[in-house]
Amino acid sequence: MKKVLLVLLIVGLLAIGGVVFAVNSQIGTRPAEDRDGSFIYNGIKLGTTEHADWDGDWISDRLEFWEYGTDPLKIDTDEDGIDDFNEIFTYPHLLDPLDPTDSEEFIAMLPNVEAAVWMGESGDTIDPQGWVDFGEKYVGVAKRDPLVWWYAERTTIVWSDINHTEGFLTVNGEPFCQGWERAESSSPSYYLTHGRRGTCGQDTFALYAILELMGYDCWALTIKDPITIGPTVAHALVEAEIEGRAYAVDCNWIGPIEVYSNQIIMQRDDL
Repeated sequence: MKKVLLVLLIVGLLAIGGVVFAVNSQIGTRPAEDRDGSFIYNGIKLGTTEHADWDGDWISDRLEFWEYGTDPLKIDTDEDGIDDFNEIFTYPHLLDPLDPTDSEEFIAMLPNVEAAVWMGESGDTIDPQGWVDFGEKYVGVAKRDPLVWWYAERTTIVWSDINHTEGFLTVNGEPFCQGWERAESSSPSYYLTHGRRGTCGQDTFALYAILELMGYDCWALTIKDPITIGPTVAHALVEAEIEGRAYAVDCNWIGPIEVYSNQIIMQRDDL
C-alpha cells in the first residue's frame, strides 16, 4: 500500500512539474512581455508605449507583432518594395505584407487600383491631436505608395506665360484636381483613386506628397481670408519652392505666394 501511495505521489509531482514546465516553455517561445506592454524582439525592447513605432512605418510595434505578424524592425517585411502600412491598410484587398510575390502584379495594374478607406486612427503611432499630425501621416504613407509615385512621374506644371508667373497642374494632359467633394478619407491614395475630388485639405495632402516626389520642397499652409472666405473659415493650400521661387499651389492654380500676403497665415507646416 505504501509503495502504491509513493508511486502515486511521484506521478502527481511529475504531473505538476510537467504543467509548470509546459507553461514556462510556452512563455519562453514568446518575447518577454513586461507589465507595461513592452516586449523583447531580436534583443531589442519594443512596444514601450502604446504607439511606439521602432521602424517608423506608422504601425505600432505592438500591432505589428501581435496583430499582423509583420516585423516591427522593418518598414517592408516581405521586401517586395511596398511598405507594410500600405499593404495592410491602403490595399488590404490587393496586397499581403507577408507575400513577396504580389507586388509585381499590383504595379502592373497601376493606376487601375482602388485604395481602401483608412482614417487617422488606423495603426496610429501618435495621438491624433490635429490636422498637422494627420497630415504628416497621410503624406508620409503616400510617399511610399507606388500609385503616388506613378502620378508624380506623370504630373506636369503647365505655365501660362514665359515668365512663369502663373500655371496649373496636369496629369497626362488632364487637370490634376477634378472638383470639390468631401471624400470619405483624406489619404492621398484614396483621393487619387476616387476621381481626384476632395476638400481643400484633401487636395493639399495629395498635392504635397506628389510635389515632394517631383523634387520640390513644400509646406502646408492654413490661412484665413477675412474678406473673401470670411473671418472664421480656414483654407488649406501648398506652398512649394519651384525654380527657386515660392509659389502657392491651390488645387489646379499655381502662382506667386505673394498673392496671399494679405491673408492671415494660421499655420505653415512641414509635413
